[in-house]
Amino acid sequence: MGENEKYTTDVEWVKDQHKFLKIGIEKTADAIKIEEKKDRKNIDIWLDIINKTTGEVTGQKLIHKNVAAVLIEDFNFITIGETRLDILYYKDGQYIKGGDLLIANEVQKMTENRVKNYDILEVIGQIKRRTYKDRSVLTQTPKEMMCVNNGILNIITLKLIPHNPELIFTQKIPHDFKPGEDCKKIKTFLGELLKEDDLKTVQEYTGYLLWREDIFKKAVICVGEKDTGKTTFNKLIVNFVGEQNTSGESLHRIISDKFSAENLYNKLLNIYDDLSFKDIDDTGAFKIITGNGWVSGEKKFGDRFRFRNYAKLMFNTNKISSVEDSDDEAYFGRWIILFFNNVFNGENVKRNVIEDITTPKEMAGFLNWGLIGLKRLFDNNGFSYPYTAEDNKRMMEKDSSSISAFAQDFLIVQPTAWISKEDLYNVYSEYVNMFGGARVTKEKFGRDLPKKEKFIIEGRMDTTIKKSITGWLNIGFTTNKAFNTFLQVISIKNKIKYIPKIIIHFTYYYSRHMIIEKALKALLFYKGGKLIPDEEQKKQKEEDKKKKISVARQKEIAEIDKLGETEVKDEQVLSEEEAQKAQDKA
Repeated sequence: MGENEKYTTDVEWVKDQHKFLKIGIEKTADAIKIEEKKDRKNIDIWLDIINKTTGEVTGQKLIHKNVAAVLIEDFNFITIGETRLDILYYKDGQYIKGGDLLIANEVQKMTENRVKNYDILEVIGQIKRRTYKDRSVLTQTPKEMMCVNNGILNIITLKLIPHNPELIFTQKIPHDFKPGEDCKKIKTFLGELLKEDDLKTVQEYTGYLLWREDIFKKAVICVGEKDTGKTTFNKLIVNFVGEQNTSGESLHRIISDKFSAENLYNKLLNIYDDLSFKDIDDTGAFKIITGNGWVSGEKKFGDRFRFRNYAKLMFNTNKISSVEDSDDEAYFGRWIILFFNNVFNGENVKRNVIEDITTPKEMAGFLNWGLIGLKRLFDNNGFSYPYTAEDNKRMMEKDSSSISAFAQDFLIVQPTAWISKEDLYNVYSEYVNMFGGARVTKEKFGRDLPKKEKFIIEGRMDTTIKKSITGWLNIGFTTNKAFNTFLQVISIKNKIKYIPKIIIHFTYYYSRHMIIEKALKALLFYKGGKLIPDEEQKKQKEEDKKKKISVARQKEIAEIDKLGETEVKDEQVLSEEEAQKAQDKA
């Protein structure tokens, strides 16, 4: 016997405890609703129109309030707004937009398409008035509760309960919660994209996306060139929270455009593919949107309202735009900077990666992985991100400015050291040639360098060439890998045509780093400021030696001829030491 034949009432259904447990609470509720709908046939939705003269029924008129009552019992509606009212209806655990269209379709079904638009609008109006709620009801559900595919999850205790229309959610994570499920493919993928130190931070941020409040005030910049995996990483994150829970507004538009700001309302994530100069430059706007403060939004032709933004911000960029020498510590402290430095092309490109890592099994595991990160985030009262506001500032400056990159890679504090502006600019130019970046003019380099590194001071010094030359004080060279590579390329490829002599002088007398001193003395040989390859160095040394011998020889011959004591053959060759002895004897 089938289920529908055996159980004809909700009472009989509930009495069979074994069947009740087997089919679950939701199916029980559906059975009860079926019985209730049968009873509703007794509700009149039509009113007969009677001719007063003849007493005959000439037609029927829809009873709008009765139709509205039936639909309110069948569905769970919430109406919010002021000038423009939006009807949300409950479906699969969450309240979604589109109640007007749902009501219109249901009215047509109930009346077998016998109604006009006027009747539909009247029913919609009845439902709006009966189900109106203040907008604040959308944020009253506890923040530790999150709707997922298979129930309502407490993301702190990890307890799962059935969906319930009394708990109002406007977002749902489109994945099942399955304790113990892992995401091996996703973790392998992330390990190929990011440094190991960044993985904990990404794990914590993944879990943080579920928390409907921006209490830690952090946003993410994904920095990397083409084919470094940024786009696939973004697709993974969007798939995790759900496209319906994601907006795509630039930071500048969020602050400057009230209609764009409204798009963040009730969203979990805002992800934008290009971080522009305007976004970076407006530090105050960024602090507002990430500070859990009030944001003003407005629907077109609708309400203007304020809300606290909890959508987490994530931006992509190939290169970070200039931060224009801002010293706002709060601004720099709110960024999490993720560098995507591994390029995937040719044979190491994996096809259909996103499809492979976003299967239901992997995403259920990714949810568990993120929840572990969320727990660690709250336990530590902050992200595992190891960099300070000052570190972030320097990283952003380095990525946006070739001057900052040069200074951070090569320069250190070296008290009493000095180098001419001309010489240091030459080294900077070769740095840009080798490592990339936009070379600035000598004038801009001179203006901006002291701003990038506060220890650099302008100063003059007397030299053997000129009485006084303008240069830089306190500058030393580092011994990091980039500088050693720089030296090797200079030696092997002879890239630099004019090398500042002062480097040798400076490193010999002032550098505490013997590696640099030895490397420079071993790799570089100067003549008139020009770099001479190793083969030419040997020839030059031989020529210099012969010149010294020739001068001594001429003096010797002159002295001997003057005394007339001996005859010297032209082909005779004396060493410099012998020539000196002969001269002393004479």
